[in-house]
Amino acid sequence: MILAPRKTSVETPEEKPERKLLVSFEEMQRRLERLRELDKVRLHHLFDDEEIHRFCDTLGVEFRSRVFTPAIALGLFVSQVLSRGDACTTVMAKFNRERKNIGLSPVCEDASAYTKARARLPVTLIDYVSDLIRTMAHEMTPDDWKWKGYNVYLVDGFVLRAPDTLANQKKYPQPSSQEVGLGFPQVRVVATTSLSSGCVVHYNTAPVEGKKTGEVSLFREKQKDFEKNDRRGGQQLRIVP
Repeated sequence: MILAPRKTSVETPEEKPERKLLVSFEEMQRRLERLRELDKVRLHHLFDDEEIHRFCDTLGVEFRSRVFTPAIALGLFVSQVLSRGDACTTVMAKFNRERKNIGLSPVCEDASAYTKARARLPVTLIDYVSDLIRTMAHEMTPDDWKWKGYNVYLVDGFVLRAPDTLANQKKYPQPSSQEVGLGFPQVRVVATTSLSSGCVVHYNTAPVEGKKTGEVSLFREKQKDFEKNDRRGGQQLRIVP
């Protein structure tokens, strides 16, 4: 038996699996350039403003007719998060440029009205839209993106520090080792991400306390959301049935 030299593959050319490049790097660059050329701060590829407002009606979310409706506030917020660095004033400048392109007069570049509208966004609306996007991504995921035909999910837990408000302190108390008034509320989060689509399938939160607030307990609360033959993996990428 003749062994292959060290640090070389033992697979013969016939044994190497074919890897199809779904989207080339050049194609990704072209798509990004086309998005930049649109010069639009908000993304309308999935839901337009009317659809978002219909979702509000479904959820019983009431709002007044103003510039920063839930649809506009949510669109600007998503754009700001994806930008990884745009200040609120920068978002307002881009928003005014978008309004100018469609023949509307600009609004005041003071971002206070936008930040207040963003704070009014109900979490139920964000969760509802997120769930619709997750479902769409799941149904559109090609089999080539799956591991051996299975839906694989990555589960991870982490801890966040929340703003020091009375409501947060009540729901997510600060560590007992810290003196009152000197710490921040701590939130334990367990998130499940699809390995195929990259979407966060679901998440769960709890205070950083004792029994039934650990990562395993939070994950078990979401077990019913998985389908038969789904595979879940933790930080060690161990696939479990």
